[in-house]
Amino acid sequence: MNRKLSVLSLIILCVLLVGSVGTQPAQAQIPTTNAITVGGVGMVVADPDTAFFDVSVERVSTELNDAFSAGNQIVEDIRTTLNRLGVARSDIRVQAISITPQDRIDARIGPTGEFLYRVRHTLRVTVRDLTASDTLISAALESGANDVSNYTLGVVDLKALELEARALAIQDANDRAQQFVTSLGVRLGAVQYINEIGVTSGFGAMPDNMADSTGRFTVTVQVQITYLLRR
Repeated sequence: MNRKLSVLSLIILCVLLVGSVGTQPAQAQIPTTNAITVGGVGMVVADPDTAFFDVSVERVSTELNDAFSAGNQIVEDIRTTLNRLGVARSDIRVQAISITPQDRIDARIGPTGEFLYRVRHTLRVTVRDLTASDTLISAALESGANDVSNYTLGVVDLKALELEARALAIQDANDRAQQFVTSLGVRLGAVQYINEIGVTSGFGAMPDNMADSTGRFTVTVQVQITYLLRR
């Protein structure tokens, strides 16, 4: 009888010991690789080399075909004029065409059952020579355009600016890492991880294409790089 009690007591003790081990909090793992993570920023500023503006032509008639044809003729006149001033026809593109029917109303009897058709053509013009902007806008209006709007500036080769800004960001991160390791008395090893945090572009470092008082185009690239450390 005493032997059975001893065996039972031993089993209970083992269970208690296992339970107490299982409830111990897990210890945080300490990384075995020494590394350093730094951020880098690269910024490139360039003068705009391209401009864009919209030209609108609107004609109204009781006959849809008449309004459409009249608008088409003015659009062709504008194309011919701008092309003669040095704008390639491929840089004069139809942006939108809208047709709005309206009830024709007689002041004495009210609705007549007829319609007025308002047809609006919108062209997007790309200007490669910024000094010609004023001349081109005036020529479009003199050729029959109803209005000119949405004049904006831009940069043709945005990709080249991004590549340059990215290279500067990587160099900036490397310089920062070198400063750290020099102070710590260690050396930089191989790159373990690199992440491009973001790319922004626009005038005045704003993420849109509206010119501000600076009139200059800015591309900014941010990166994060992790380097291994060596003794």
